Amino acid sequence: MNLLARHGADDDFVAGISRDGASDQLKASAFETLVDRQHRPTIERSLARLADDQALRQGEVPMPNQTPLDWIAKIRADFALPRLIELRERALRLELSSVTQLLSNTIGKINRRELVRVIRRQMNITPPTWQRWQQFQLIEQERTGVIQAGQQTPFDEVLRSSKARPH
Repeated sequence: MNLLARHGADDDFVAGISRDGASDQLKASAFETLVDRQHRPTIERSLARLADDQALRQGEVPMPNQTPLDWIAKIRADFALPRLIELRERALRLELSSVTQLLSNTIGKINRRELVRVIRRQMNITPPTWQRWQQFQLIEQERTGVIQAGQQTPFDEVLRSSKARPH
């Protein structure tokens, strides 16, 4: 599967493998390939399967064990944000700390500013014992966002803005 994926197998072919009578290992490999490629139907379908609270609970495993939801961390496409935000809210309500963190990290990779807004918006449903940690995360994400914005600003623009300011 990995060879096929690296040498040009298109998404429809890979998706067919993940649905057809292939072995579980081959299906899992095809699924990983499609998520890596940000294949929207696969990601949307897989996130929709997490609508069941029990499916989310299965992702709550003690560290350092791998969660069956690790594939979520590979999502980089912004089309997934609404569903990820909704799942984060449910994970908070279910008090699933590992799942909440996984979802937060994924949202932050896609759009750090959106993560800051989400943490603020969802603070009222955050379990009381987690609120201090979430507040810390909020501050850390804001700070990291400012640093990243500065790093991404072209040097010419920095020079222009420094000349425009009175000293």
